[in-house]
Amino acid sequence: MSYHRIFTLLLLYLSIAMPVFGSNDATPSRNPNFYDDPNTCIGWFCYEDPLDYPRETNQEKPSATIFNGDIDWDQVWTLPPEDLKRLINDTLSWAQQSPEDEKRMLTYLSLQGVAMRRAKAFQEAWSAAILKYPVLDEGVQRSPTTAATNLEIIAERHDREKIISQMREHMGLILFMSPTCTYCMKEKDILSSFVDKWKWKNLTVINIYEHPELAAQYGVQIVPDIWVVGNTDRGVRQSRIKAGLAEHADLERGLLTAWNQWFGKSAYERPEMVENLLPFKDFLKSSTPSGR
Repeated sequence: MSYHRIFTLLLLYLSIAMPVFGSNDATPSRNPNFYDDPNTCIGWFCYEDPLDYPRETNQEKPSATIFNGDIDWDQVWTLPPEDLKRLINDTLSWAQQSPEDEKRMLTYLSLQGVAMRRAKAFQEAWSAAILKYPVLDEGVQRSPTTAATNLEIIAERHDREKIISQMREHMGLILFMSPTCTYCMKEKDILSSFVDKWKWKNLTVINIYEHPELAAQYGVQIVPDIWVVGNTDRGVRQSRIKAGLAEHADLERGLLTAWNQWFGKSAYERPEMVENLLPFKDFLKSSTPSGR
């Protein structure tokens, strides 16, 4: 056997045998102070309770507030819009839980009525502000001067009054109502004052139970339902003003809309302005006190 082969076998033998020979020294000596000294051996591996760790408790988490239908009706008129919307949603869910409970349904409907009246009050205030400061209305072109703007407003109002006065001579109002409908009684009072204001000549009140064929002909589904009818050069025309309780503004708006539909023109056509319009930033400058 050659020396080279003997040398190779010797290296292989040593590589297998040395881990066995050195096994007694393979385990490193531990630090005796770590496990024996109470200042260093801390935690579960030293059989101690980890007091600093957060523990789970059996205490119940506070449950969310359950809406029970209690509403401060004086406060709802001044609640911020987001709070009012949240209250309406809570009331709706509360009513949906027991739809047969009339009290819950009436509470929800009453709260809806408050929201609608608040929205109407805002709309009326917005309209009054636009009427007083027309330049703030981005959807309408106005004259570049305050005097011309005021003249346009006066002309528009005069034209509206003229058209309604013409309609009262040749057209009539029809109120479809039910004797058991409380809103119909209110609508009769509103129409009575409207007739006095505009000197309206023709007003017909129709009981839907006594004349169901007429109610079906006009497609009446809810009452009160108000229509305007009249003889025109194009024959008999009719148009619904509003289904539901209508105020004076609703009646006037409905009559002007019918005029527009029947004759193809608006109640007041504003003349085209050839001058440059007053820019909005100039309006802000004019409304800002000097020196600011």
